[in-house]
Amino acid sequence: MSIRLKDLDLESNPAKLTIRGEFTKTKVDRYVLLTKEIVEQLKIYIDYKYRKRRICYLVNSTKKKKTINEYRIPEKNLNYLVFSVYQVDKSRPEISYYNLVGAFTKTLDRIGMGD
Repeated sequence: MSIRLKDLDLESNPAKLTIRGEFTKTKVDRYVLLTKEIVEQLKIYIDYKYRKRRICYLVNSTKKKKTINEYRIPEKNLNYLVFSVYQVDKSRPEISYYNLVGAFTKTLDRIGMGD
């Protein structure tokens, strides 16, 4: 959950991921070599995350409400977390865990294994 875009080196052979020491048990930076399959999946995910998308919102004018449709491409900042939904420069990975736990709990409930 603490992986930033700049921690991924998907173009090298073999591709590698740098894990920051501040998020490890031993507090030492290290790197992990990635398989071709995970590199393919990460590229697909990152391309999907930063795709062009339609944004719709309401604008209240003086007499009527108006819906605005725009197409936007999210900003790609190398400091952003790869698996975070909301992107800010000072993202804290531990917050992502809370969101993940909630989503996982809902999934377990949906499949009847929440008890």
